[in-house]
Amino acid sequence: MGIDSLSSGTNTLIVASGYTSGTPISGSSTFAGQTILSMGLIPGSYTFTWATDSVTINIIASTYTIGGNVTGLTGSVTLQNSGGDDLVVGADGAFTFATAVNDGGAYAVTVSAQPAGQTCTVTNGSGTVAGADVTNVAVACVDNAPLTYSVGGNATGLTGSVTLQNNGADDLVVGADGAFSFATPVNDGGAYAVTVSVQPAGQTCTVTNGSGTIAGADVADVAVDCVDDPVVGPGPGGAAAIPTLPLPGLLLMILGILAAAGVQRRATAN
Repeated sequence: MGIDSLSSGTNTLIVASGYTSGTPISGSSTFAGQTILSMGLIPGSYTFTWATDSVTINIIASTYTIGGNVTGLTGSVTLQNSGGDDLVVGADGAFTFATAVNDGGAYAVTVSAQPAGQTCTVTNGSGTVAGADVTNVAVACVDNAPLTYSVGGNATGLTGSVTLQNNGADDLVVGADGAFSFATPVNDGGAYAVTVSVQPAGQTCTVTNGSGTIAGADVADVAVDCVDDPVVGPGPGGAAAIPTLPLPGLLLMILGILAAAGVQRRATAN
């Protein structure tokens, strides 16, 4: 016994020669080189009725699994087949979807959720099931390039040029007040430490908000404040300038000058 599909699309029940109506059907007919799909049939239940006789035939398709192998995975990746049948894979190695696919059916493996910090790509991910399990889907995962952010801030009071460093390197010469930014960015979660490596002539610059950890954004609040150094040496017209001293030191210097003047007057009087 067998089922044929006519060009009109009508299904025909074929029975053995000499079959008598009402006699139980047994035996089989085969169609060389044909499959259920090639004959236009899909899995299901088919009932054939003639006169007072009928026969119901259940066609069950063969099913096969879809799977493959994952490499390079450090977290967990979610795969799908044909937009569904979610499969979470948490380690390198073989994987298989829970739902099998009918023989002759299509499959399409995709990544629906990438692992943290990685990107996974699928090769051999789509095709048609051809009488065997699919085991050659390849999912390769690689680490993403780290996110990086710039480190910078603002300089004030500068009259010359100051050389700054971040983390003891990446020299940056700043020659005027205003914003600055180091050339080398820092990885997200990485540390930064801005320091002055060369002071400007006649000035001293100090850094505030100069160190910390990158937290998913550029750093732009480092402050470099420069002030003039105290003046020591000849003043206007060649007169000696009084050094900038704390009050007790200044009083001692004045007393010393007065004492020296008194000694000089006594010597002159003698």
